[in-house]
Amino acid sequence: MEQGESIKESAMREFWEETGLHLINPDMRGAFTFLVQEDGNVTLEWMMFTFFCEDYNGTLLAESPEGILEWVAMEDLPHKQMAEGDRHILRHILNSEDIVYGRFNYSPEYELIDLELDPPSP
Repeated sequence: MEQGESIKESAMREFWEETGLHLINPDMRGAFTFLVQEDGNVTLEWMMFTFFCEDYNGTLLAESPEGILEWVAMEDLPHKQMAEGDRHILRHILNSEDIVYGRFNYSPEYELIDLELDPPSP
């Protein structure tokens, strides 16, 4: 986030910088805390806010500073490579309009140790 930005403004700006697309009325669907733990101690912690949006304008960048961009059909998303915790987030976003709050605990190798979701996944 840049100074003075709201979470939504930051997400919209980051999406535009990384894709060239301007989101129109994105809805926040999740707020999550991620912890990496080793020997019972937290070694890394961050938060992630997840938005859902169907409307946009602009032109998709031919090349992104974040990597290769690709359009993926919603039904194909569960088959893409991702962190195990992200599968829980994706399942919620695709099946509910409610905001979910969660905490994900990972090992130093990023293996999912446990998670809490409120409300639980559908």
